[in-house]
Parts: sequence; structure tokens; C-alpha cells
Amino acid sequence: MEAVEVAEAVLPEVDDEFAKRLGVEIHYRTRAEALLTEAGRVTGVLARGPRGEALRFRAPAIVLATGGFAHNKEMMERLVPVYAPYTDKSVATVGATGDGIRMAWAVGAGKEGTEVQASYRPGPRGVGTTNHVSATAKQ
Repeated sequence: MEAVEVAEAVLPEVDDEFAKRLGVEIHYRTRAEALLTEAGRVTGVLARGPRGEALRFRAPAIVLATGGFAHNKEMMERLVPVYAPYTDKSVATVGATGDGIRMAWAVGAGKEGTEVQASYRPGPRGVGTTNHVSATAKQ
């Protein structure tokens, strides 16, 4: 099952009318590929639409809500080698491929916290996440 299929199974629960009233656009089957920056701030996203078309979204605030990398063997081998042999057996969300983490790293997010991939979230340099409690406290 593709990550977008999982998202579409969950997202219909979102009240589309409520989102529209807030001015929120939901783009299904659209994959983020890179974060856009200006003067050191993330200002948007480059994405690929359902027909392969390049899309550019800009906003005053960007929320990078991404999964981990439990289904990315290369990242597991490099960052959490003890669990790498189980990448194909992981019960993590199928979309946990590290794409969002790599996008954050590409624009300067710190890599601290990758030793505990379940609690990793890209963040400021020098702020590690060594367990769920400290990750929550630091977010």
C-alpha cells in the first residue's frame, strides 16, 4: 500500500467544509519534494502533483509533519544499524521513508536525535531527542 493511499484513507475524516472556511487547501496525491527558503526561513514547498506536474506552494508558516524513516533501509543502516535488519518487517506507517527528514536536513535542520528514530523530529541544531519524553519536552 502506498503512503498516499493510507493518507486518503485517513484524511476523508477531515471536514473539507471546515478546511475551506479556514482557507485551507488539501492536495491529495501530491508529494512534497523540497522546502523553499528565503533569508534562512522556510517559506514554501516544491511538490509533484498527481499527474506529475511541478507545484510550488508558499505560506507565511510551514508545518513539516513527517513520519520517521523506519522503511528506509539506507537511513536505518546509517543511523540506527541495530534495527536495520528489520526494515522490511517494520509496523511503522508505510510512508515512514525519511523524505521529510531529508528535506529538513537539506535546508539546515539539525541531525541530532536520529539515534532514536521513533522520536526524531527535525529541529534546531544542538537540540537532541534521546527519548520520547525529552522529544516532547523540547518540541
